[in-house]
Amino acid sequence: MKPIRLLIIDDSSIVHIVLGKVLSEYKDIEIVGNAYNGREGLDLTLKLSPDVIVMDISMPQMNGLEAIQEIMHEKPTPIIVFSAASKRSIDISFKAMEFGAVDLLDKPHGENAIELKKNIEEKLIRSIRTFHDFKVIRRIKKSDVMKDIKKKEVILPDNRKINQSPGTTLTFPVIGIAASTGGPQTVNKLLNILSAKKLNTGIVIVQHMAEGFMNGFREWLSEFSSLPVKIPENGEAILPMNIYVAPGEYHLVFDSNERFSYLD
Repeated sequence: MKPIRLLIIDDSSIVHIVLGKVLSEYKDIEIVGNAYNGREGLDLTLKLSPDVIVMDISMPQMNGLEAIQEIMHEKPTPIIVFSAASKRSIDISFKAMEFGAVDLLDKPHGENAIELKKNIEEKLIRSIRTFHDFKVIRRIKKSDVMKDIKKKEVILPDNRKINQSPGTTLTFPVIGIAASTGGPQTVNKLLNILSAKKLNTGIVIVQHMAEGFMNGFREWLSEFSSLPVKIPENGEAILPMNIYVAPGEYHLVFDSNERFSYLD
């Protein structure tokens, strides 16, 4: 079996060194290139055709967002954003998802070598293995995407015809949305449609994403929704005309009183 061919794009020498050292222990992953800015990353992507790319966002010459757009247009490749989850980087990271990145991983602040190594072993390697053969497509212009959506009829439930399940006491229906790969952009478009309909429903979202990015995900969704978007507390009651995002690292269930309950 051929090893996964990995390209690393990061302006930090420490990241390259630690990634190289840790990944050398895994025979199924081979680092085929190292780039220190987005321009180098684009050039090496076109030259080497890697199976997957691990990329930071804040870089000189050509930043991560610009590089992702160029790569997804010129040479569509699975891109894992590996960036510290600061407020600024989180906002940028969700733009990266819009442009075609397949995953967001939180890089430890300060590039602490021990924490970086642990993060690589527990999360990054799994993501590389998951997405190396993931079929990504050439990105089309956002205007074209919206035109395509408008062409399609969206059929939504009539609240008057929805029956509650036996034993429930809620007086309104609940829409549940679960998403993983490619989820954020799709969820965003779906919520934009649902919130505009002013349905008397509660909407609950479970999105597979690193814990450090969850509040940024909520804020990002809020920009496109006319309904309030929040991360509910454990034990909080669900209300209609609200959108709830489950916190990261937890399973979401409802307790016997139909309140939010989180399991580690």
